[in-house]
Amino acid sequence: MAGLEIPLIIPLALGAGIVFLLVLAIGVSVGVTERATRAFWCPFRECSVSAEFEQAVWDGKRVDVASCSAFTPPTVVACDKACLRLRKLASKPKSQSVAVDHSDPWRRDRTSRWEP
Repeated sequence: MAGLEIPLIIPLALGAGIVFLLVLAIGVSVGVTERATRAFWCPFRECSVSAEFEQAVWDGKRVDVASCSAFTPPTVVACDKACLRLRKLASKPKSQSVAVDHSDPWRRDRTSRWEP
């Protein structure tokens, strides 16, 4: 049965092909994204914007800004895309209320008078 010897190059080429296909399949499935449009208050530009995000299919994490209404044209996003790092996209700005010091609950307001 000397005529049935398989050259070593054939199993090596098949093995390399299988490894290549596995790496290709894993690499493609990890980077799957979808586009989602969100309207929110941009704390960096201080205005309401509508932005189209590339987000990961698996966990919904925003990975890129495809367009933003704060720029002209919207597809030329000329900022550092800090909105990608925000945990939540607020629909309106935080109200600018007066800060109240609650560090000492027993402290009375100095303008009020205690009268027995």
